[in-house]
Amino acid sequence: MQRERSIDIAKGLGILLVVLGHLIDSFNADIPGVYGYVYLFHVPLFFFISGLFYHESDSLGKTALNKARRLFVPYLAANVLFWLVEMARVWKMGDMYDGDLGFRDLLLAVAGLWPVPSMFSRPTWFLLVLFRVSILYKIIQMLTGSRKWCMAAISIAAGVAGALTSVGDVMIGQTLVALAFFSAGHVLRPLLIGSMDRWQMKYAMPAAVVTSALLYPISLHQMTNIAVNVYGNCVLFFLGAVLGTILVLLISSMLSRLGRVSDAISFVGRHTMAVLIWHVFIMKVLFTISEKLLASPVPVPVYIVVYIVAAICPCLLASIRMPGKTERK
Repeated sequence: MQRERSIDIAKGLGILLVVLGHLIDSFNADIPGVYGYVYLFHVPLFFFISGLFYHESDSLGKTALNKARRLFVPYLAANVLFWLVEMARVWKMGDMYDGDLGFRDLLLAVAGLWPVPSMFSRPTWFLLVLFRVSILYKIIQMLTGSRKWCMAAISIAAGVAGALTSVGDVMIGQTLVALAFFSAGHVLRPLLIGSMDRWQMKYAMPAAVVTSALLYPISLHQMTNIAVNVYGNCVLFFLGAVLGTILVLLISSMLSRLGRVSDAISFVGRHTMAVLIWHVFIMKVLFTISEKLLASPVPVPVYIVVYIVAAICPCLLASIRMPGKTERK
């Protein structure tokens, strides 16, 4: 199957927004309007894109093995890495460390019982939930005889129930909500794969402007954070997530025509897991140095440095490494 450049760009834009959101969250950066806007859709976007590449023909066993290798093993490795980083912070900071972290937290994370109080592995929750969703969706496919719209109806109903009840134990609510977006990507795949790169600019541009305008007022009245099971108004949550996903797909389609820029962002989109893990490590180190060891507020230049090192550097390296237009696979 030919690789869709626009999808890679959408993933690249998505992970850049994830880095920005975590930067604001970790350093309490005051960027008016950005936090609420970004958190409306940047995580649902990734679950939707993951659904685009769901393999209907794979058996349950094959799906479980493939997803364990591609999602659960990196999840475990990242948690061990971040636990070691946190233990180093405990050793270095002593009484200044603002938490209670031990080996039990690592065991809870390995078991998928995400230890919210320590937050040492916070961004990796996505890998765990996507692993669960991939297997759960395969089971739904088996029970429904592969009828897509039946699969979608069950998944969306589960997603609405997850958002309304906000069951936070072992991330049940997050898993159910993610299932809805994953299913949407699977059902809409025929409309997107193979066609996004051909969307006409004269239609994509005004559609993106209208979508962005509709999304902004929602962001002013809606606080969403799937990671901690906060959805606010259920209708506004799903509406904002859908509009935001459409917006990113439209922008990705337009950027796919911009040569080196699209090469750089699509490069990042093909390496989102590396950026996910790398940016957390960088933010933990700089957060410790600037706000704990120096005991001073984080200046604006530090925000800029963190974002460049954690997110933009891969784009710059990609543009340097790619002398011309990347050949699509």
